[in-house]
Amino acid sequence: MSHLQDVEEIPYPPAPWKCSGQIWIGIFKSHAPRPLPDDFKHLFDPHLFVVSLIRYLDGTLRYDEILFSTPARLGARIGTHVDDIWVNDLASLWGGRRIWGLPKNLADFKWDESTVHITDDHGLIAKISVDMRPARSPLLWMPIPGFGHLDQAWTYYVGSLWAHFGKAGMQIVEWPERFAALQNTKPSFSVAAKPFVEMQVPPPKILRSKSPA
Repeated sequence: MSHLQDVEEIPYPPAPWKCSGQIWIGIFKSHAPRPLPDDFKHLFDPHLFVVSLIRYLDGTLRYDEILFSTPARLGARIGTHVDDIWVNDLASLWGGRRIWGLPKNLADFKWDESTVHITDDHGLIAKISVDMRPARSPLLWMPIPGFGHLDQAWTYYVGSLWAHFGKAGMQIVEWPERFAALQNTKPSFSVAAKPFVEMQVPPPKILRSKSPA
């Protein structure tokens, strides 16, 4: 089940989490501007809609994850505001909620070669195809900044990623009406880390910005 009240809390590893695996990221455009909390401003085009599909194959925890996010700014800090996020592991769900303030829910990920069909107790989340071939680029580093919401305050974290970057080949095969209508089923920009040899996500900073009532 995806509702928090229906899911029993279990222990989870403390931060930082260190993992390796694969990531596919696609930047799409929605027909309507992406909504953000009042404290935030859009970082770029307000129609940008980011879909990130991640397989954590080794490290602190092993699980699949999909998240929808919006590039945003909170004061001088920039990162992604996570709108929706699903995982198939309870320890990841509770760690994400309790440590970083990310609104994780449970979903089922069914892979058929390079296509994954993702559902929760409300039905389809997405069916997505990606390029699974390993990248041949040199090992590169990039930061991963993001925002969460914990105990009536915003959180901010900057993860660290070492990866071989390559073609994502991401395409939306099926997309439900319950989410933002997209202008195209292929992203305007995409990239993949295939593999990432280390992702490290530290504990967040608790910001003293006002938060929603």
